[in-house]
Amino acid sequence: LNFEAAERLRQRVSNDLLLLRETGTCPGVENYSRHFAGRPPNVPPETLLDYLKLSGKGGSDNPIDSNDWLLIVDESHVTLPQLKAMYGGDRARKISLVKNGYRLPSAFDNRPLKDDEFWERVDQGLFVSATPGKFELDSTLNGGVDMVIRPTNIMDPPIFVRSTNTQLRDLRSEIVKRAEKGEKTLAMAITKRDAEDMASYLLENDVKATYIHSDLNTVERAEALKSLQNGTIDCLVGVNLMREGIDLPQVSLVAIMSADNQG
Repeated sequence: LNFEAAERLRQRVSNDLLLLRETGTCPGVENYSRHFAGRPPNVPPETLLDYLKLSGKGGSDNPIDSNDWLLIVDESHVTLPQLKAMYGGDRARKISLVKNGYRLPSAFDNRPLKDDEFWERVDQGLFVSATPGKFELDSTLNGGVDMVIRPTNIMDPPIFVRSTNTQLRDLRSEIVKRAEKGEKTLAMAITKRDAEDMASYLLENDVKATYIHSDLNTVERAEALKSLQNGTIDCLVGVNLMREGIDLPQVSLVAIMSADNQG
C-alpha cells in the first residue's frame, strides 16, 4: 500500500473498532467476520449449507439426518452460471477495495462459496430447466426426467396433417362436422389478406364465418370473438390467434392453413 492508502486503512479500522466497542456493530461489519469466527485465512465462511449438514448431528430436539434435505434449483440453466460467477465477482470488487486501503485483506474471506465448495456441501439436488446444460445432464441419473405441465389440465391435442391441395375443402368439411355438434373452429392464415379471402370463401360455401386481424379496431375484434362464442358464426379466421390469449372453450378444432410455409 502507498502512504495514502495505508493511512486511509488505519483510520477506517480504528473508527470501526471504536464503533464495535461502543455499539457492537459498524458499517461493513461483515468484512470482519473471519476475525469474529476465529477462522484462519482462506477458509470458506459458514453458510446455510453448513447448518443443514450439522442439523442432524445432535443437540436438536427434533434432529434430522444430515443428508435429509433437498436442494431445488429452478431455472438451473440461468441459476448455475450465476452461482459459479459469484465468487469471482465478489473477489474482483474487493481487490480494488483492499488495494486502495478501504478494507483489510481479511475481507476476502467474507465471500460466497466457490463452485466446488458449494457442491461439496450438497448431497442431493433437483435441477428444473427447459434447456438443461452439460452440468445438469452430467450430474443427473439416467439423463433426467421430462416433465410436461399443462396449467389448464388439457393434454396435447391430436395433430392431423392434410394436403394443401385440398385444404379449403377439408376445412369446410371439418367446420360443418363440428357445427352439427355445437362446436366451433379457429382457422389461421398467413396474411391478413389470406384471412379475409378465406372467410369470404367459407361464406360463399354456406359456412358462417368472419375474420379478425390487427386492422380491426378493439370493438370490432371483440364483436368478432363474441359472434363465435354466442353461436352467430361457426368459424373465426385470423392470423396470430394463438398469440391473442384467447380463451374459447367452444373451440374443438384449430386449423393451421399452409402450415408448410413460413409466416
